[in-house]
Amino acid sequence: MNSINNYHENSISMYTALKAAQSSQVANEGKETKELKKPIGSIIVELSEDSLAKSRESKFQVLDGEWREKLENQHLQNQKIWEESGAVVQNVEKRIIPNIQLNEKLVNSLDSSDAKVIDAAHSIINDNLLIRDATTTEEERKALISLGLEKAKYLAENYMTKEKATDFLSAMEEIAKIAVNGGNNQNGVIQYDIPRGPLVGAPDDYINEFDVMKKNDPTAWHEYSDLMNKAVKSGDTEGMISAMKHALNWSKQTHKENPQIFDEQIKHYSDWKEQVANSKIPDLFSEIDRTTKESFLISADKLNDFIKQETLERNIKAFLII
Repeated sequence: MNSINNYHENSISMYTALKAAQSSQVANEGKETKELKKPIGSIIVELSEDSLAKSRESKFQVLDGEWREKLENQHLQNQKIWEESGAVVQNVEKRIIPNIQLNEKLVNSLDSSDAKVIDAAHSIINDNLLIRDATTTEEERKALISLGLEKAKYLAENYMTKEKATDFLSAMEEIAKIAVNGGNNQNGVIQYDIPRGPLVGAPDDYINEFDVMKKNDPTAWHEYSDLMNKAVKSGDTEGMISAMKHALNWSKQTHKENPQIFDEQIKHYSDWKEQVANSKIPDLFSEIDRTTKESFLISADKLNDFIKQETLERNIKAFLII
Protein backbone atom coordinates (compact mmCIF):
# COMPACT_ATOMS: atom_id res chain seq x y z
CA MET A 1 0.00 0.00 0.00
CA ASN A 2 2.83 2.37 0.90
CA SER A 3 4.54 1.83 -2.44
CA ILE A 4 1.33 2.75 -4.25
CA ASN A 5 0.85 5.90 -2.21
CA ASN A 6 4.49 6.94 -2.51
CA TYR A 7 4.34 6.50 -6.25
CA HIS A 8 1.29 8.76 -6.54
CA GLU A 9 2.79 11.37 -4.24
CA ASN A 10 5.91 11.79 -6.34
CA SER A 11 4.43 11.16 -9.80
CA ILE A 12 3.95 14.77 -10.89
CA SER A 13 7.37 16.03 -9.78
CA MET A 14 9.03 12.92 -11.16
CA TYR A 15 7.40 13.44 -14.55
CA THR A 16 8.51 17.08 -14.67
CA ALA A 17 12.04 15.99 -13.93
CA LEU A 18 11.82 13.26 -16.53
CA LYS A 19 10.86 15.72 -19.26
CA ALA A 20 13.77 17.97 -18.32
CA ALA A 21 16.16 15.05 -18.18
CA GLN A 22 14.93 13.75 -21.51
CA SER A 23 15.44 17.14 -23.20
CA SER A 24 18.92 17.43 -21.75
CA GLN A 25 19.93 13.92 -22.78
CA VAL A 26 18.65 14.27 -26.34
CA ALA A 27 20.42 17.62 -26.72
CA ASN A 28 23.70 16.05 -25.63
CA GLU A 29 23.32 13.24 -28.11
CA GLY A 30 22.37 15.66 -30.89
CA LYS A 31 19.52 13.43 -31.98
CA GLU A 32 15.88 14.10 -32.68
CA THR A 33 13.26 13.25 -30.04
CA LYS A 34 9.94 11.84 -31.19
CA GLU A 35 6.58 12.10 -29.41
CA LEU A 36 3.69 9.88 -30.48
CA LYS A 37 0.37 10.96 -28.99
CA LYS A 38 -2.48 8.59 -28.16
CA PRO A 39 -6.16 9.50 -27.75
CA ILE A 40 -6.15 8.39 -24.11
CA GLY A 41 -3.80 11.24 -23.26
CA SER A 42 -0.51 9.37 -23.00
CA ILE A 43 2.70 9.78 -24.98
CA ILE A 44 5.46 7.39 -25.86
CA VAL A 45 8.89 8.98 -25.53
CA GLU A 46 11.44 7.53 -27.93
CA LEU A 47 14.95 8.58 -27.03
CA SER A 48 16.36 8.85 -30.56
CA GLU A 49 15.92 7.82 -34.19
CA ASP A 50 18.27 4.92 -33.54
CA SER A 51 16.08 3.66 -30.72
CA LEU A 52 13.17 3.41 -33.14
CA ALA A 53 15.10 0.86 -35.16
CA LYS A 54 16.79 -0.90 -32.26
CA SER A 55 15.32 -3.55 -29.96
CA ARG A 56 12.70 -2.45 -27.45
CA GLU A 57 13.42 1.17 -26.53
CA SER A 58 10.26 2.26 -28.30
CA LYS A 59 8.30 0.63 -25.46
CA PHE A 60 9.51 3.09 -22.85
CA GLN A 61 6.26 4.82 -21.94
CA VAL A 62 5.50 7.77 -19.71
CA LEU A 63 2.21 9.49 -19.03
CA ASP A 64 1.34 12.97 -20.11
CA GLY A 65 1.67 15.51 -17.29
CA GLU A 66 -1.87 16.85 -17.53
CA TRP A 67 -3.33 13.35 -17.66
CA ARG A 68 -1.40 12.22 -14.61
CA GLU A 69 -2.29 15.35 -12.69
CA LYS A 70 -5.97 14.77 -13.46
CA LEU A 71 -5.73 11.15 -12.34
CA GLU A 72 -3.90 12.16 -9.19
CA ASN A 73 -6.53 14.74 -8.28
CA GLN A 74 -9.34 12.26 -8.94
CA HIS A 75 -7.59 9.62 -6.87
CA LEU A 76 -7.04 11.95 -3.92
CA GLN A 77 -10.64 13.16 -4.04
CA ASN A 78 -12.02 9.62 -4.17
CA GLN A 79 -9.73 8.47 -1.40
CA LYS A 80 -10.83 11.35 0.83
CA ILE A 81 -14.50 10.48 0.31
CA TRP A 82 -13.76 6.80 0.80
CA GLU A 83 -11.73 7.17 3.98
CA GLU A 84 -14.23 9.59 5.53
CA SER A 85 -17.27 7.52 4.63
CA GLY A 86 -18.09 6.26 8.09
CA ALA A 87 -15.07 4.29 9.23
CA VAL A 88 -15.05 6.03 12.61
CA VAL A 89 -18.73 5.37 13.21
CA GLN A 90 -18.69 1.64 12.37
CA ASN A 91 -14.94 1.03 12.62
CA VAL A 92 -14.92 -0.98 9.37
CA GLU A 93 -11.54 -1.18 7.68
CA LYS A 94 -11.55 0.47 4.27
CA ARG A 95 -9.08 -1.68 2.37
CA ILE A 96 -7.37 -0.39 -0.73
CA ILE A 97 -7.34 -3.06 -3.43
CA PRO A 98 -3.74 -3.14 -4.75
CA ASN A 99 -4.86 -3.27 -8.38
CA ILE A 100 -5.25 0.39 -9.36
CA GLN A 101 -8.02 -0.02 -11.94
CA LEU A 102 -10.07 -2.40 -9.81
CA ASN A 103 -9.73 -0.19 -6.74
CA GLU A 104 -10.85 2.84 -8.75
CA LYS A 105 -13.91 0.94 -10.01
CA LEU A 106 -14.85 -0.02 -6.45
CA VAL A 107 -14.34 3.49 -5.06
CA ASN A 108 -16.38 5.10 -7.85
CA SER A 109 -19.21 2.57 -7.47
CA LEU A 110 -19.55 3.49 -3.79
CA ASP A 111 -19.30 7.23 -4.38
CA SER A 112 -22.28 9.08 -2.85
CA SER A 113 -23.55 5.94 -1.11
CA ASP A 114 -24.74 6.10 2.48
CA ALA A 115 -21.97 5.58 5.04
CA LYS A 116 -23.58 2.38 6.33
CA VAL A 117 -23.76 0.96 2.80
CA ILE A 118 -20.06 1.68 2.32
CA ASP A 119 -19.31 0.01 5.65
CA ALA A 120 -21.40 -2.99 4.64
CA ALA A 121 -19.54 -3.25 1.33
CA HIS A 122 -16.17 -3.26 3.06
CA SER A 123 -17.34 -5.73 5.67
CA ILE A 124 -18.02 -8.10 2.74
CA ILE A 125 -14.47 -7.64 1.43
CA ASN A 126 -12.93 -8.09 4.88
CA ASP A 127 -15.14 -10.87 6.25
CA ASN A 128 -16.03 -12.87 3.14
CA LEU A 129 -13.73 -12.25 0.21
CA LEU A 130 -10.18 -11.26 1.10
CA ILE A 131 -10.07 -12.87 4.53
CA ARG A 132 -6.71 -13.31 6.25
CA ASP A 133 -7.32 -16.11 8.77
CA ALA A 134 -5.52 -19.18 7.43
CA THR A 135 -7.15 -21.42 10.06
CA THR A 136 -10.33 -21.25 7.98
CA THR A 137 -10.82 -24.47 6.03
CA GLU A 138 -10.87 -24.32 2.24
CA GLU A 139 -14.53 -25.40 2.17
CA GLU A 140 -15.49 -22.69 4.66
CA ARG A 141 -13.50 -20.08 2.78
CA LYS A 142 -15.29 -20.90 -0.49
CA ALA A 143 -18.64 -20.80 1.29
CA LEU A 144 -17.79 -17.37 2.72
CA ILE A 145 -16.90 -16.12 -0.77
CA SER A 146 -20.22 -17.40 -2.13
CA LEU A 147 -22.14 -15.79 0.74
CA GLY A 148 -20.19 -12.57 0.26
CA LEU A 149 -21.25 -12.24 -3.34
CA GLU A 150 -24.90 -12.72 -2.35
CA LYS A 151 -24.49 -10.00 0.27
CA ALA A 152 -23.07 -7.74 -2.45
CA LYS A 153 -26.10 -8.46 -4.63
CA TYR A 154 -28.41 -7.58 -1.73
CA LEU A 155 -26.65 -4.22 -1.34
CA ALA A 156 -26.78 -3.52 -5.06
CA GLU A 157 -30.46 -4.40 -5.40
CA ASN A 158 -31.68 -2.47 -2.38
CA TYR A 159 -29.39 0.50 -1.89
CA MET A 160 -27.86 1.54 -5.24
CA THR A 161 -28.89 3.05 -8.53
CA LYS A 162 -28.82 0.69 -11.51
CA GLU A 163 -25.62 2.20 -12.89
CA LYS A 164 -23.79 2.14 -9.55
CA ALA A 165 -25.07 -1.36 -8.84
CA THR A 166 -23.66 -2.67 -12.13
CA ASP A 167 -20.22 -1.20 -11.47
CA PHE A 168 -20.26 -2.33 -7.83
CA LEU A 169 -21.14 -5.93 -8.66
CA SER A 170 -18.54 -5.99 -11.43
CA ALA A 171 -15.87 -4.91 -8.94
CA MET A 172 -17.04 -7.32 -6.24
CA GLU A 173 -17.19 -10.27 -8.65
CA GLU A 174 -13.63 -9.57 -9.73
CA ILE A 175 -12.52 -9.38 -6.10
CA ALA A 176 -14.36 -12.66 -5.43
CA LYS A 177 -12.53 -14.33 -8.33
CA ILE A 178 -9.22 -13.05 -6.96
CA ALA A 179 -10.23 -14.47 -3.58
CA VAL A 180 -10.88 -17.91 -5.09
CA ASN A 181 -7.22 -18.02 -6.17
CA GLY A 182 -5.88 -17.13 -2.71
CA GLY A 183 -3.75 -19.54 -0.71
CA ASN A 184 -1.97 -19.91 2.62
CA ASN A 185 1.61 -18.68 2.86
CA GLN A 186 4.33 -19.94 5.19
CA ASN A 187 3.39 -17.39 7.85
CA GLY A 188 -0.13 -18.75 8.29
CA VAL A 189 -1.80 -15.90 6.42
CA ILE A 190 -3.97 -16.21 3.31
CA GLN A 191 -2.14 -14.46 0.49
CA TYR A 192 -3.67 -13.05 -2.70
CA ASP A 193 -1.86 -12.29 -5.94
CA ILE A 194 -3.07 -8.81 -6.88
CA PRO A 195 -0.66 -6.97 -9.21
CA ARG A 196 -0.86 -3.19 -9.27
CA GLY A 197 -1.33 -3.14 -13.05
CA PRO A 198 -1.69 -0.11 -15.33
CA LEU A 199 -3.00 3.25 -14.17
CA VAL A 200 -6.61 4.15 -14.89
CA GLY A 201 -6.99 4.80 -18.61
CA ALA A 202 -3.70 3.17 -19.57
CA PRO A 203 -3.60 0.15 -21.92
CA ASP A 204 -3.07 -3.34 -20.48
CA ASP A 205 0.42 -3.53 -21.99
CA TYR A 206 1.51 -0.36 -20.20
CA ILE A 207 4.68 -0.97 -18.23
CA ASN A 208 5.74 1.05 -15.24
CA GLU A 209 9.49 1.18 -15.67
CA PHE A 210 10.02 1.85 -11.97
CA ASP A 211 8.11 -1.30 -11.01
CA VAL A 212 10.31 -3.33 -13.37
CA MET A 213 13.45 -1.73 -11.95
CA LYS A 214 12.37 -2.36 -8.36
CA LYS A 215 11.58 -6.02 -9.05
CA ASN A 216 14.53 -6.94 -11.28
CA ASP A 217 17.32 -4.61 -10.21
CA PRO A 218 16.95 -3.64 -6.52
CA THR A 219 20.39 -2.00 -6.47
CA ALA A 220 19.51 0.39 -9.30
CA TRP A 221 16.12 1.01 -7.69
CA HIS A 222 17.65 1.99 -4.34
CA GLU A 223 20.17 4.25 -6.08
CA TYR A 224 17.39 5.99 -7.98
CA SER A 225 15.14 6.19 -4.89
CA ASP A 226 17.87 7.73 -2.76
CA LEU A 227 18.63 10.34 -5.40
CA MET A 228 14.98 11.21 -5.98
CA ASN A 229 13.97 11.25 -2.30
CA LYS A 230 16.80 13.58 -1.38
CA ALA A 231 15.99 15.87 -4.29
CA VAL A 232 12.25 15.96 -3.55
CA LYS A 233 12.80 16.67 0.15
CA SER A 234 15.15 19.55 -0.60
CA GLY A 235 13.22 20.83 -3.61
CA ASP A 236 16.31 20.35 -5.76
CA THR A 237 15.16 20.32 -9.40
CA GLU A 238 18.65 19.54 -10.69
CA GLY A 239 18.78 16.62 -8.29
CA MET A 240 15.47 15.31 -9.62
CA ILE A 241 16.80 15.63 -13.17
CA SER A 242 19.90 13.69 -12.15
CA ALA A 243 17.74 10.95 -10.61
CA MET A 244 15.61 10.68 -13.74
CA LYS A 245 18.70 10.55 -15.95
CA HIS A 246 19.81 7.61 -13.83
CA ALA A 247 16.45 5.90 -14.48
CA LEU A 248 16.54 6.72 -18.19
CA ASN A 249 20.04 5.29 -18.58
CA TRP A 250 18.97 2.16 -16.73
CA SER A 251 15.95 1.79 -19.01
CA LYS A 252 17.98 2.23 -22.22
CA GLN A 253 20.61 -0.25 -21.11
CA THR A 254 18.07 -2.81 -19.87
CA HIS A 255 15.98 -2.62 -23.05
CA LYS A 256 19.15 -3.41 -25.01
CA GLU A 257 20.66 -6.07 -22.77
CA ASN A 258 17.68 -7.70 -21.07
CA PRO A 259 14.49 -6.80 -22.98
CA GLN A 260 12.70 -10.01 -22.00
CA ILE A 261 11.97 -8.75 -18.48
CA PHE A 262 9.56 -6.19 -19.95
CA ASP A 263 7.79 -8.86 -21.97
CA GLU A 264 7.63 -11.00 -18.84
CA GLN A 265 5.97 -8.15 -16.96
CA ILE A 266 3.34 -7.77 -19.69
CA LYS A 267 2.78 -11.52 -19.88
CA HIS A 268 2.44 -11.89 -16.12
CA TYR A 269 -0.31 -9.29 -16.01
CA SER A 270 -2.04 -10.75 -19.06
CA ASP A 271 -1.92 -14.27 -17.56
CA TRP A 272 -3.21 -12.95 -14.23
CA LYS A 273 -6.17 -11.22 -15.88
CA GLU A 274 -7.01 -14.36 -17.83
CA GLN A 275 -6.80 -16.53 -14.72
CA VAL A 276 -9.08 -14.20 -12.77
CA ALA A 277 -11.56 -13.92 -15.64
CA ASN A 278 -11.79 -17.70 -15.97
CA SER A 279 -12.11 -18.37 -12.25
CA LYS A 280 -15.45 -19.77 -11.07
CA ILE A 281 -17.10 -18.28 -8.00
CA PRO A 282 -18.69 -20.94 -5.73
CA ASP A 283 -22.50 -20.86 -5.86
CA LEU A 284 -23.25 -22.48 -2.51
CA PHE A 285 -25.62 -19.64 -1.54
CA SER A 286 -27.04 -18.87 -4.98
CA GLU A 287 -30.59 -19.73 -3.83
CA ILE A 288 -30.55 -17.33 -0.90
CA ASP A 289 -33.64 -15.14 -0.44
CA ARG A 290 -32.59 -11.48 -0.86
CA THR A 291 -36.11 -10.06 -0.42
CA THR A 292 -35.60 -8.71 3.10
CA LYS A 293 -32.93 -8.73 5.80
CA GLU A 294 -34.91 -11.32 7.73
CA SER A 295 -35.38 -13.63 4.74
CA PHE A 296 -31.70 -13.25 3.88
CA LEU A 297 -30.64 -14.30 7.37
CA ILE A 298 -33.07 -17.25 7.60
CA SER A 299 -32.26 -18.66 4.17
CA ALA A 300 -28.50 -18.23 4.73
CA ASP A 301 -28.82 -20.36 7.85
CA LYS A 302 -30.79 -23.05 5.99
CA LEU A 303 -28.37 -23.19 3.04
CA ASN A 304 -25.25 -23.27 5.16
CA ASP A 305 -23.29 -26.52 5.22
CA PHE A 306 -19.68 -25.41 5.68
CA ILE A 307 -19.52 -22.20 7.75
CA LYS A 308 -19.35 -22.62 11.53
CA GLN A 309 -22.58 -21.36 13.10
CA GLU A 310 -20.81 -18.81 15.27
CA THR A 311 -18.90 -17.50 12.27
CA LEU A 312 -22.06 -17.28 10.17
CA GLU A 313 -23.99 -15.34 12.81
CA ARG A 314 -21.10 -12.92 13.33
CA ASN A 315 -20.67 -12.55 9.58
CA ILE A 316 -24.32 -11.73 8.92
CA LYS A 317 -24.57 -9.42 11.95
CA ALA A 318 -21.58 -7.37 10.77
CA PHE A 319 -23.25 -7.03 7.38
CA LEU A 320 -26.75 -6.08 8.53
CA ILE A 321 -25.70 -2.72 9.92
CA ILE A 322 -27.46 -1.07 7.00
